[in-house]
Amino acid sequence: MPSPQPRPRSRPRRPLVAAIVAAIILALAGGLFAYLKHNGAGQGRPTPTVAASQGEHANPVGPAATVRAYIAAINSHDYARAWRLGGRNSTSSFASFKQGFSTTANDTLNIESVSGNVVTGRLSALQSDGSVKTYHGTYTVRNGVITKFNVRQTG
Repeated sequence: MPSPQPRPRSRPRRPLVAAIVAAIILALAGGLFAYLKHNGAGQGRPTPTVAASQGEHANPVGPAATVRAYIAAINSHDYARAWRLGGRNSTSSFASFKQGFSTTANDTLNIESVSGNVVTGRLSALQSDGSVKTYHGTYTVRNGVITKFNVRQTG
């Protein structure tokens, strides 16, 4: 009886498996790149949208938008919203925060620059007696809230 012939060996599949793994890695890397590009990677962590209450528009994402929303809340005398957007980090109590704006008729903010989560701006505060006070400084924003103020009166 003749000895059984060995089975023909199948070709190694390593190159095929390696090609599939490489394709998957490239697809994941491309997806991650697109996600990071769309969400502002390299510009600091994006700030979440601040939820809108009745009659308000949602605050767009970003440190500058948070500072603008803070000033807009003050201008509309929505001190509770301004307090939630960071006013609580500027003074010890809500009452003293609100009192600080008792003679302010309107604030005008000019954002000069944004670097990561720090917004530099100049503020003109029209007072109820017609005079104008000017301020300059920085606002540090984290997670949609102003966490630090370094703003000084300049005039």
